[in-house]
Amino acid sequence: LTQLEGTTREACEKNLEAAGVLTPIRNGEAQWRVYEEGTLEDHLFDVPYDSLVVIGAAGNRLIEELVFGSTLELVQSTLPNPLVVVGPHCRTPLDALPA
Repeated sequence: LTQLEGTTREACEKNLEAAGVLTPIRNGEAQWRVYEEGTLEDHLFDVPYDSLVVIGAAGNRLIEELVFGSTLELVQSTLPNPLVVVGPHCRTPLDALPA
């Protein structure tokens, strides 16, 4: 899910396209929900309990963000799901992942 905060859906789609993530979404192999209103905390309850949650950490101070980041803390304290945190330079070819 994406909670739009200071950006647009089109900008998010452009970033997903550049990362090679938009194709599986368009093919129905993955889901993506975009919320323009409300709070992230409200929408976290829409995440299925058996989903793997991947959250991106941007910026130069990754360790500080992991320890002190309020968004990450909110996600960790709200969801019981497994959580993977990826840094700004993480690259994984989607076609190399098992089906």
